[in-house]
Amino acid sequence: WVEKCFFFLLAAMVGRIGWLSLPLACQGIFFRLPGRAAPECLTLPDLKRGFGVAGTYEADGEKEGVLVRLLDPNSKVLWTGKETTGKIRAVAELEGRHQLCFDTLVDTEQTVSFNFRIDATGKTDYTDPFVTEDHTKRIEELTQMIEQKSLDVLEQQQYAITREAVHRNTTEATNNRMLWWAVAEVVVLMGLSAIQVTYLKSFFEVKVVV
Repeated sequence: WVEKCFFFLLAAMVGRIGWLSLPLACQGIFFRLPGRAAPECLTLPDLKRGFGVAGTYEADGEKEGVLVRLLDPNSKVLWTGKETTGKIRAVAELEGRHQLCFDTLVDTEQTVSFNFRIDATGKTDYTDPFVTEDHTKRIEELTQMIEQKSLDVLEQQQYAITREAVHRNTTEATNNRMLWWAVAEVVVLMGLSAIQVTYLKSFFEVKVVV
């Protein structure tokens, strides 16, 4: 893994891409770090004073524990990280070759993944393209939140459908009662009209006495 990343950077240096035209990058490097083993160190290309180094790393295994250090040509520690997942941020103070070293803190094997960028302007605030455990946790939290919101919307829709059905049934029942009431009123009015006509007819009828 060290040679792979080194040749990638070497090709960029030898080619048309210069230090000042584009930041060099080494992305998506994975390697196994045995338990209680000697530090694994990656030798970076020659850095000028003021060059920025930025990146991310993550250790994964049955037990997790790693010490990450960025060393200058005099083996002075420019940056160190003790978390299992972290960001690398440092600016070169001396010219020369620097080293990025990974020391295991556990007695079991771990898989270490990392990426980094080198920028001649000293920039160290790149948006990290490397997906870490924190990223997946945030995505999981967002997915759970979206799922909960979707369930809430579904429950609201179901409640609205149920309420609309209840109101429709109530309205239909009321309309049916009003219809039968109207029919009863018509029947009663017709009966009263018949009684009145009969009474008036009998009132004006001429009675003949034999």
